[in-house]
Amino acid sequence: MRRALKKKKINDKLGKLVFNVLVRLQQISIKNKIEPTLFNLVFAKILVFISALQEIQLITSTEFQNQTSMQIQSSLLSFQQKFSINLIKYDKDELLLFLMLFIQILYILVITIVYFDKNEKFILVGQFFKYFQNIYHMIILLPTLNISFNFAISLNYIEISIIGIILGLFLELIYCFCNIQNSLIEIEGCYSLRLVNLYYLLMQFIICFVVQSNEQYWVAPTLLLFSRFFMITQKINNYQYNSWYYLQISNFIISYIIVYLINQYWQDLVLIYILLISIQISIRQKKLGEELFSKNSQQNLFKYSIFRNPELMKNFSSYSHFFTATQEQNIIKYQKQVLQNGNIPDRLSILQYVFKYKKIQLYLNLVNIDKANLSYLQQLTLDANLLNIIQSCDGLIKSPLNVNLYIKTLLLEQQNYQLLINFIDLKSQFYILLTKEQSLDQYLITFRIQLDKILNTLEKYKNIFERQYDMQNGRLLEFKNSDQISINIVSSFLFIFYSNYFKVKDLWKKQNDLLAYDKIMNTKFQKNEAFLLSSSFILNSNNIINNNNKRLLQIIGDQIEPKQLVELLPSFLKTIYNSFVNQYLYQGLDINQPLTLYIYKNEYLVECNLYVYVTISKDDIILQNLIVLKNQPNHFVIFDSEGKILGISQQIYEFLISKSDNTFTKKLTISEFIQQGMIQYYLPEIYCHIQELINQYSLGTYQQTINITSRWQFPVNHKKCLEQTQALGLVNDEATISSQFKKKVYSSSTTRQTISKQYKLTDEMPIIKNAKIKIMQQNLMNQIQTLVVPPSRIKNIDFEGSLEFVQQKFIDSETNYFILKFKQIEEFQQQKITQIPQIEDIQNSSLIIDESQFEGLQSDYEFISNLIKSKKLYTPLKYNIWILLLMISVTTISLVVSYLLNYDNMINQQYDVNFLNTPQAMTFNIGASFMLMWNQYCIQNKLYVISPYLEFRRQNQLIYVFDFWGSVHEEYTMNLSKKSTQLGFDTIDLISYQNGKKIQSYLDYYQFYAVMREALVRQFKKTDFKNITTFDPDILKTNGLIRQNMLKIYKFHNFVLDEMIQSTEESFSQFESKTFIFCVYSSIVIVFLLIIFFIINCKLLRTETKLIRLLQYLNIKIIQEQIEILHFQKEQLSKLLLNQFQQKYQPVIQKQSEKIIINQSKFNPLSKLENYNEKYTLLIILSLIIGFELILFIFGSQLISKLYNSQYQSSLILTMKYLKLKSRLDSAVIVGEVIKTEHLIKNNSAIDYINQTDHIEFFFNNIDVLLNLSNQINNELVTTTSYNQTFQQQLIDIFNDDLCTYYSSILSFCIKDNIKQEYYENENYLTLIDKGIYGIIQDLNKLSKQEFNFEQVNLRYEYDQSHSDQFLQLSLHAHLFLQYFIELQTCIYFCFLDIFTETQILSNKLSNQILTYLITSSIAFLIFTSFVSAFWITKQYNRLNQLKLIATLFPPALIHQKGFNKLLYSQLIQIK
Repeated sequence: MRRALKKKKINDKLGKLVFNVLVRLQQISIKNKIEPTLFNLVFAKILVFISALQEIQLITSTEFQNQTSMQIQSSLLSFQQKFSINLIKYDKDELLLFLMLFIQILYILVITIVYFDKNEKFILVGQFFKYFQNIYHMIILLPTLNISFNFAISLNYIEISIIGIILGLFLELIYCFCNIQNSLIEIEGCYSLRLVNLYYLLMQFIICFVVQSNEQYWVAPTLLLFSRFFMITQKINNYQYNSWYYLQISNFIISYIIVYLINQYWQDLVLIYILLISIQISIRQKKLGEELFSKNSQQNLFKYSIFRNPELMKNFSSYSHFFTATQEQNIIKYQKQVLQNGNIPDRLSILQYVFKYKKIQLYLNLVNIDKANLSYLQQLTLDANLLNIIQSCDGLIKSPLNVNLYIKTLLLEQQNYQLLINFIDLKSQFYILLTKEQSLDQYLITFRIQLDKILNTLEKYKNIFERQYDMQNGRLLEFKNSDQISINIVSSFLFIFYSNYFKVKDLWKKQNDLLAYDKIMNTKFQKNEAFLLSSSFILNSNNIINNNNKRLLQIIGDQIEPKQLVELLPSFLKTIYNSFVNQYLYQGLDINQPLTLYIYKNEYLVECNLYVYVTISKDDIILQNLIVLKNQPNHFVIFDSEGKILGISQQIYEFLISKSDNTFTKKLTISEFIQQGMIQYYLPEIYCHIQELINQYSLGTYQQTINITSRWQFPVNHKKCLEQTQALGLVNDEATISSQFKKKVYSSSTTRQTISKQYKLTDEMPIIKNAKIKIMQQNLMNQIQTLVVPPSRIKNIDFEGSLEFVQQKFIDSETNYFILKFKQIEEFQQQKITQIPQIEDIQNSSLIIDESQFEGLQSDYEFISNLIKSKKLYTPLKYNIWILLLMISVTTISLVVSYLLNYDNMINQQYDVNFLNTPQAMTFNIGASFMLMWNQYCIQNKLYVISPYLEFRRQNQLIYVFDFWGSVHEEYTMNLSKKSTQLGFDTIDLISYQNGKKIQSYLDYYQFYAVMREALVRQFKKTDFKNITTFDPDILKTNGLIRQNMLKIYKFHNFVLDEMIQSTEESFSQFESKTFIFCVYSSIVIVFLLIIFFIINCKLLRTETKLIRLLQYLNIKIIQEQIEILHFQKEQLSKLLLNQFQQKYQPVIQKQSEKIIINQSKFNPLSKLENYNEKYTLLIILSLIIGFELILFIFGSQLISKLYNSQYQSSLILTMKYLKLKSRLDSAVIVGEVIKTEHLIKNNSAIDYINQTDHIEFFFNNIDVLLNLSNQINNELVTTTSYNQTFQQQLIDIFNDDLCTYYSSILSFCIKDNIKQEYYENENYLTLIDKGIYGIIQDLNKLSKQEFNFEQVNLRYEYDQSHSDQFLQLSLHAHLFLQYFIELQTCIYFCFLDIFTETQILSNKLSNQILTYLITSSIAFLIFTSFVSAFWITKQYNRLNQLKLIATLFPPALIHQKGFNKLLYSQLIQIK
């Protein structure tokens, strides 16, 4: 159950997070929508045009484009190819793929910046995003998908391509979900319905996938055709900006696709385009006619948008009267209906239109929408619109006279005083803990826990105050000016937290300057003549939310704290306040302030000014009501136009009734006086004064105040007068105020009071500012004069004052009243009048018991304060960073060097393989050219006969051999010459015979190969294939140059092949040993740096331990003194808080402090701190993690290299062995043929010039090597894991099965029907190749044992003519010795190329894997190491910052001690 609840809680948090992210993204998109300016309209047109050209280019990018008619190609295609952004046809340019990926990453970066830039600091980025989101949507997405799909399908950069597709879809989905149609008039092409955009995205995705196949050329155009038809159906009745332009573009695309698919001419395109336009015009006109001119049709959003579209209405000017008469009322009715009950999209559109310039009204309507019935996406849209409106409203909020500063100050006042008291309690508890008697282990455990707690709290409180206040100037950070309350809070904090008495004194000096700047407001703060009431305008029906407001409660005295501000106001002002707030909101948060109000204090009135400020959230408006009392004492009476007394100030009322000798009057309560009193009873001269005021106004001076000298009297029949007030029908209640009300045009949750009572007025009544003065009504005057019995003159109270007519008029109410102010009254002593109780002015000096204890400590406290404020990186932590950077650098360098070593090794091994091809190729060049001409020599001597087809193939192959040899001779010859020098073979003896005399010349290998080639080329050029008699076999004879030197060069080639394979195999183990040693050395460096890292941090922890141990110098006496001081400070601060917050911890602290005194023992518990040590466990664990991780990454490259090298090396050795097999097979075939035919040729009398034994041994040695190699290769092909299964099976088939399966295009007899010339049946070698290359070698071995037995036994040629003739007639002889160099060796060489290519693939794979490991591991270990290191460094940085706060726990008496002072300095300096 608990697990399920935890899972549900996590899911709720994730859901809320996703919702807020989507809201923010949609808010950004809505806020940055493009307005329909001229530039933006043209901009949208250009985007739509380019997008259309791209779509055309995309669907015509297949091979079918080449089959379209020349008319289209020469016109439309050429036009769109010139003017379209050519990102669709890119010819596999890799740079474009990376460019698209870069653009996507840039787009994500821009979105990220705009997402977090809620204060719009990066204005240029926001403007860039506004246009770029539409550019990406219109003209970048399609090329990105097309390019990414193409690379992914072709298996090139498949990972990057997939990333590009995913990012593209992700960014476009953000656009589709967030860029919804939000108002009546948008720029078409930039905003559309969410589902329409999603549908079109799906179609684009499918089209980009389909066009990669050139076979189904018609699918992509067809899909685009249907997509555009669908878009037309969605937008055909759209009359927004650019809507008709969009339809025209869609018509063009549809027309083009139709012409393209049916292969017509461009003239047909024009006809189709005109037809589509005509049809659409008819449909649009029909829709307009049905909607606009049907009297009985109901109103809808389409019709509403038409009537509100200024561009469209111009086209219907002749019908304006018809519209006005028949439709306007229905439109307004529909508007009201939608605003109340419409669906969310329609309601939002109409709201945005109606309240486009009235943001607060728009907000009020949006916030009152019931979210319960909204879908998830609708809630997203609503919240996004609300956030935008809130931002707009925040810019409209204005407040005069630093009202915002005073509001913020009062909001934080109680909160921060309470924090200071809580801090005092915590500090006291920690002091008490230090003196607690416990066992050593338990004491240290408890101390460690409480130390961490108090240090965290100290830092928390310090950060809270420093985030709010400028400690240097004693002001809120948000404002440039300061105030009295902020200075008091800051100075209190500085003294309680830092004990910095000297900084507090500096702030006291600034108070005088502050009072000079804004003396009135700061004086009122001191005198408690200003307070703040925060009320919830929407959620809590204007209820006050900052309850327990001490400033308010001390002003209103014994009254119950009000739930609403209007409860503080007299009846005649409640409507005024509501009207004032309503008009403030209605006028866009701007109104003349302050508003003069009168609040109740024990039923008496106190005059004040009201300042209003608002803070807006997604669901409420918080009204900040700053009420500032006017200068006291302020004596006044307020009465209405009928003379009814509405209120009076306390001091004047108490004075006036005290002067009366009437018992009833003396006992008259203020409530009775207000309920029934009339100014005419007490001020008989009021008529004259009002008349004088009326005269002033009638003269055009608009003077509403006059100074008067008059007298106050209480009637003799005072009680009767009050009783008769009700008989006069003038009892003062909430219905006596003359107010007129107007209906609001927007919704609000506040209540409004209405006046229902009306009066019959005579024509004689005078008027002031359109207000009738009923007090001057003759009938009323006569009644009152008859009723009132005036007292004797001696009992009148003479006074000087002023009479003012006040009219407060707002958009939905008006209130008029008179205010009589008393200035000079006989015997009235103002100093005897009880004033409003002021809040106790707690100066910071009251927190200081003894100022003398701070003498001489100014520099010490300045040092401590500056050290605590310092946020620089400490020296040990700098060393940590440098060491960690070195460790990361060493690891990175190790990985890079490991990669370079592997790469260099692979390059060298690739070079070895390439080089091994050189001796094999030279064996082939010399052997094939010799063998093909030797066959001609034998044919000339009639040893055997070949068919015309075989002769034709022999001649062509001979030409190919010399062409190939010529192309590679220089390179191969130079390489072999260099290799011979490296192997110690500087020269080779060249044997030749002239006139039967042997000539031996020593040449280097370069010259030797040149002589051999020159001889063969000369022989080849002298040969005329059409005339066999021109053939001169001079160099082919036994005493010839080629024949005498051929065998030794074959032996050299074999030696080179053997030596290279052996050295390569040895290099494998040498390379592994080399890289392993390098990794070991790198690891040793890491371990060395790790040891230094550990030593530095051990020293750092020891420093921290020493600093903490300084607390042991706090003895019990010092702690007792500190607790008493803290208790005193708490008492002083508690006077500023409400009673329920006071003495929160006081009983506990007092009890514990008393216990300290009682339990004082000879043993000081703080001495146990000498055994305190910081824990090293985390340091050891993190050090091991970092070291192990870095070493693991270093050896990881070794492991990866070893893993993939084993596959690569296996393939590499196999390739080398195969080259050796090919070279040995070439030379074996040549020598075998010579052994059997050389002695049979006529005129070849120099047979004794050659070493027959040497040739025979060479032949059979090659046979043995071939058998061994073929068996090895065959076994390795079966057991190897280097190749993929398909390629491995292919190699096995080539080696053991019919070669025609894979090389039928090379081997002529695989498809005999392709042979057009005559051939002999014995020349068909299918029986030889049906067992693959392995079978060929086995057949050669079988042939050597059967036909070369005499030579093997006797080590000389067999001269038996009959046996020789029998051998030459064998089919195997024709297949192996005649046709090997014509066709068979080619397929064997091609097999080598396949293996070599796969080896290169494995090489690239190894390189890529190591490079991938290098990149991924570098990123991984960099992130992991950085995270672990940052965790440790941040932890120690925060720990050091916290430990510096320990200095604030030492009292001045302890810092005065020189020994402790020096010790404290020495410890603090170490972490500076």
